[in-house]
Amino acid sequence: MKFSTRLTVILLSAFSLLVVISLFTVRIELSVRQTASQKIFAETLAQGMSNAIIQDVIDGERAKLTTLLKAITHKDNGLIEYIYVSDMDGHVFAHSYSNGFPAFLVKHSPQNTQHPERPQKSSGTAQLTSKFRIRGDDLIHEYELPLITGTDATLYIGFNQATIAQVINSSSKGILGLGLLLATLITIAAWFIIKRMIQPINHFTSILKQYRSDERLDFSSQKTTIPEIQLLSSVLQDVFSTHNHHEITLEKQRRHLEVTLNSIGDGVITTDAKGKITHLNPVAEQLTGWSIAEAKGLPVKTIFTVIDATTREPIPNPVEEVLSSGKTVYLSNHTTLISKDGTEYQIADSAAPIRSEENEINGMVLVFNDVSEQYHLRETAKNMQQKSQRMLDDMQTFVGLFKTDGTLTFVNKAPIEALGFTESELLGKKLWATPWFDYSTEIQSKIESECETAASGTASICEIYINTLDGLRLIELTSRPLFDQYNKVSELIIEGKEISIQHAALVTVQQQEIELKEILNSLENSVITIDQNGIILSLNLATEIMFGFSSEEMLHQNISMLMPEPDKSQHDGYIARYLKTGEKHIIGTSREVAAQRKNKTSFPINLSIAELPRTDNNLRRFVGSCQNLTKIKLQHAQLQQAQKMDALGKLVGGIAHDYNNILGIILGYNELITMKYANTDGLSRYTSNISQAVKRGQDLTHRMLAFSKRESTKPQLVNIQESFNSQKEMLSNSGTSRVSIIYNFSTSTGPIWVDPSEFEDAILNLTINAQHAMPDGGTLTFTTTSIHLSKMEATILGLPENDYVKLSITDTGSGIDEDTRSRIFEPFFSTKGTDNSGLGLSQVYAFMERAGGTVDLYSQPGIGTEFSLYFPRHLDSPPTRTLEVLHTSTPGDGERILVVDDEPALREVAKEILEIAGYRVLTATDGLTALSMLTTESVDLILSDVIMPNMDGYQLAEKIKQQYPSIKIQLASGFSDDRHITHADEALHENRISKPYTSSELLNRISILLEKGKRQ
Repeated sequence: MKFSTRLTVILLSAFSLLVVISLFTVRIELSVRQTASQKIFAETLAQGMSNAIIQDVIDGERAKLTTLLKAITHKDNGLIEYIYVSDMDGHVFAHSYSNGFPAFLVKHSPQNTQHPERPQKSSGTAQLTSKFRIRGDDLIHEYELPLITGTDATLYIGFNQATIAQVINSSSKGILGLGLLLATLITIAAWFIIKRMIQPINHFTSILKQYRSDERLDFSSQKTTIPEIQLLSSVLQDVFSTHNHHEITLEKQRRHLEVTLNSIGDGVITTDAKGKITHLNPVAEQLTGWSIAEAKGLPVKTIFTVIDATTREPIPNPVEEVLSSGKTVYLSNHTTLISKDGTEYQIADSAAPIRSEENEINGMVLVFNDVSEQYHLRETAKNMQQKSQRMLDDMQTFVGLFKTDGTLTFVNKAPIEALGFTESELLGKKLWATPWFDYSTEIQSKIESECETAASGTASICEIYINTLDGLRLIELTSRPLFDQYNKVSELIIEGKEISIQHAALVTVQQQEIELKEILNSLENSVITIDQNGIILSLNLATEIMFGFSSEEMLHQNISMLMPEPDKSQHDGYIARYLKTGEKHIIGTSREVAAQRKNKTSFPINLSIAELPRTDNNLRRFVGSCQNLTKIKLQHAQLQQAQKMDALGKLVGGIAHDYNNILGIILGYNELITMKYANTDGLSRYTSNISQAVKRGQDLTHRMLAFSKRESTKPQLVNIQESFNSQKEMLSNSGTSRVSIIYNFSTSTGPIWVDPSEFEDAILNLTINAQHAMPDGGTLTFTTTSIHLSKMEATILGLPENDYVKLSITDTGSGIDEDTRSRIFEPFFSTKGTDNSGLGLSQVYAFMERAGGTVDLYSQPGIGTEFSLYFPRHLDSPPTRTLEVLHTSTPGDGERILVVDDEPALREVAKEILEIAGYRVLTATDGLTALSMLTTESVDLILSDVIMPNMDGYQLAEKIKQQYPSIKIQLASGFSDDRHITHADEALHENRISKPYTSSELLNRISILLEKGKRQ
């Protein structure tokens, strides 16, 4: 053979060998790549399906998993021969064969001995475990892959190598048939063919390597005509889509479960099988004080500390009992949870096991809620019930609860103790069968009837006697039904209240009515009641005497029979107009009218008419009081004549009084001159002469007073109450019947040393003035008290410190204005015109001076007037007036004083006296101005009038105490009533100085207050 041939043969053989070697190399490479791809695919498939497969294995969803495996095998076109899964016990759980598990796999089933070459299983790695020949030459490679770390569930996948082998054999035969001439080209073409064939697998592998559990695989970029690759792409696409769907579903379920637990209004704690915390919802975090991040993995007892609310002893944590016994545990009603920060909550809770489908305990769920409010309400209700029980037991009335048939179920102690029975001897008996009512069968029937009425839904009340240890007692028995939520009578409550006293009181009222009638008949004034038509309904005995008619002649007759013309014919019109319009022309007032007796003679009366409350049948009634003025008019005329006869003496006394006041002014200014110009040479001689002149003037006034009888001629011991008793009738007749007179006499006042007649005249004068101040009626009050005037109080009134009897005459009239008060005691001064001499109050003033006392006046327009008479209290001898030496005040040291008074002259006098004494003085016209000044000025003491416009002195003092507590306050007023003060103002009221005050009185009080403030 030629060398060339041989060379050609050699080359052809070499090329053929090269082609064969290349073919086998390609075939081996394809097989290796196929094996690698199958391993990657198995791993990827198992990872994608692991969550769904293991959940189906745990949930026992054999049919569901079998369907999935068959669907995967059905779409493989011969690549995947079978898929089966073994469970955690090593048994075949599900497979893709339609006709049962094949016999050729039985000997290689998971429970048999592993392949000798089979490596140890590792999580997440596919291992080639077996090779099978089926249906002739079909070669099957079986891969095994554990599904989840720590479990025995395993996925087995069998891949059919026939298709790959056919492709490889076909390629090899094609290469051998091309010839030697094309060997090089074939070799090159084989290289490119191999590379091209491997490229889809490489591309496919690169896609699989990019897989992440939270991403979706996309095989749309896989461009290949290889059916197996196409099938594999389709299958993997479906597998991963199913996997993603299951993952999304599981995530939604997990989130839904978490939201559900977090939305529960109770606290929820879940644990694993060892009692370690796996979850806390927000309520549990709030109540325990632990967050889920802090508590997760800790034992329940670490964060869930509970004690007994009553004993404060620890309560065994329920986790051990639940996990060991598998029972649901409920804690007591007195369980207290102590949170992380020490806060305590009263809780109600329950603990239950969490079981798997195999009934194994996988953990515990603890549900609890805060019932602190309900617990406290329950405890409060319990305490209230006990308190109510004690209250009912302490009640002296009968209180019992009964069934609707009258059976006693509860009764308080009072009725039990009344008969000496025990509760057990009474409970369960019918009310009418108890010893309380066994004294009469008639009474028992009545009690039974009352119970039947209450049981029908109607309350009833009756008066009945009950048997007690002290005998029969009258009670008011009230039976009431109690309704349930369905508005049906569920119980009866029966209360028995003793009314023996009320019954006795009713008898007393009837007796009082008789007494009232006797009182009305004893009155000197006529009292008549009429109806809205003017018909007389009742009258007293004085009416018969006054008008000359008998009661039979007047009853049921028109009241106009007692009137002369024209009132007689117009009276019905008066009533009709009042009933129609309500205008009170004569109702509620008193007036003088003419009345007519039976004999047709007329006489003057004071008539007061008032409307009585309406009767039950809405009948309107009126009552009239008639006072015969015949005697009063005569007494009034006599009194006027006596006052006129005494006018000359009073004139002299008035002149002496005014003259004495002038002397007082001269003496006051003489003191000021002495204070201001004490160092002026020769001035003392002049001031001494003035003092001597004043003394001579005082002697002259003494003689004038003696002429006008300014000294009592016949003083003696007088008991005030006895004196009033002797002149009560005269005092009552001195005014109208619409004025009520009240006597408040103290039994400890003692006698006074006065002229009895002068005392009676003074009281009469004050009474008449008070009556005139109350034309529409009111109240006149006489009050006596025994008091001790301190040095300061006596100084204010111009009296020595001593014990006094104070007689107050207070009316609720129109009051007296300031101008009138300044002249009220002047002789011949009157506000009543020419009908009055104007000497009454001047006589009172002179009388009090002669008695060694004084009269103090306070009045406020629209409120009333009070005259206070201060009499020295008589001890062993007739009292004599003593000269009081005032405490020498300390000169001022530049302290700032604010004088508040609405009277300009009084402000200036006080300012001048205080400035001379060494004080710095500011002035204000009223309380509001004073408060405004204090915002910019600093003062040590405020001297304020009491009665001022806008804000009185007590109101100003209260503001000062609140805003400027360090400022001392001194009030000045001539009023002794307490209507302007409260309990907080008592000290100010007691220490006030009375107007008009002297310079020594003012300086003495200011000095005391400022010295007291320095000591404090």
